[in-house]
Amino acid sequence: MNAAEAKEYILQHIISLKLIRKEMEELGENLSKWNVRTELARSKGETGLALEAKKEADRLQALRIKLSGDAEELQNAIDSMIQQLPGIARQGQGGTEPETVDPVMLEQELLMAQGYLPGDEKKAETDRIMKKLEADTIAEIELAKLKKKAENKNG
Repeated sequence: MNAAEAKEYILQHIISLKLIRKEMEELGENLSKWNVRTELARSKGETGLALEAKKEADRLQALRIKLSGDAEELQNAIDSMIQQLPGIARQGQGGTEPETVDPVMLEQELLMAQGYLPGDEKKAETDRIMKKLEADTIAEIELAKLKKKAENKNG
């Protein structure tokens, strides 16, 4: 794989990551809707309906957590591939003159592909870290709920 093919490969991964994040956002909106429905059914004394709504909310939350893990793995793969690009460029292909890659230009191209403007490196890094913290927090909250649910069944 030459540097140009590697860049294209990375961009395809970035597109996949964007799609996963969009799906997670949509799942979050649906999850909120089903949580509201659960509470509405409970407030109206519709226990069976509340249980069904809660099951759907739990299903959506589990899917969102899975997608969060997928997104994190994909982001790690992208970061790893970006680090490998200079080596790929140096190797060239089949004895031909190696293609040169300007790492600063590549970083700017990748930032723009992710929806940032040149110079937003710090913002992109902060967003990535915050999204990871948010996903971790959601996972911790859901785990605590599951533990509480298990304790209630056992206790």
